[in-house]
Amino acid sequence: MLDGLEFIAGRVALSVLADDPANARDIWDAGRGSVLPAVAAARYPDARAFCDAVSACRSAVPSVSAALGGGADVRQWHKVLAAGHNGAGHLNQPLSTAGYAKGACPQAWVNGVVIPGSRSRVLLETVGGAEIELSPTAAAQLVREAQLDALKLHPALPDTPVSAIVEVAQAAAEAGVTAFEPAGGLDLDATPRLLARLLEVPRLLFIPHVFGAVRDVNGRTDPHLVETLIERVVAAVT
Repeated sequence: MLDGLEFIAGRVALSVLADDPANARDIWDAGRGSVLPAVAAARYPDARAFCDAVSACRSAVPSVSAALGGGADVRQWHKVLAAGHNGAGHLNQPLSTAGYAKGACPQAWVNGVVIPGSRSRVLLETVGGAEIELSPTAAAQLVREAQLDALKLHPALPDTPVSAIVEVAQAAAEAGVTAFEPAGGLDLDATPRLLARLLEVPRLLFIPHVFGAVRDVNGRTDPHLVETLIERVVAAVT
């Protein structure tokens, strides 16, 4: 699963994009072993090219996340699944395909992604593009019954009230889900503030995904920004 990843205060780790093996190693070191490098499937033309990129990064760090990319593009699910067969320890999946992915890659950490809705609802997006509205409680129960490791909410910010994000996390905790993964719109300031609220929810682990906010002007993840992020998170949660 998440080999070598250290959870800050026993409850928090983060994920950021890695551009290549050297960048993945720099991210791992800057994050003090608490930041999981991710490779985005949407950047690659096919599953083979994506798996090669994941395997290259996996050679540099203990664990790699296979991200959907493209704003959690559900159509990338099959590339992510292929990466699970090629060493990725963390798989991002639409909730509609996540149970299949977990069955195919039981050794991997698999999340199920839902979209914030309105009036205390979330949306399950299918690969075919349909959206199914359900309550956070029902979504969390699906995650639990599929034996997934986490419920992921994307995009979490800036349009979703923090109270609504906490409500989804609370539903996950009450269902007995292991972890909650907020993603989308998180930055160096919002991430520690959100975590301070989320940590009021008992039992859950948290893995926020912080992508754009730690990229430099060339679109490459900056280890110095990752170091700043981890310092702020450590200050907020310890």
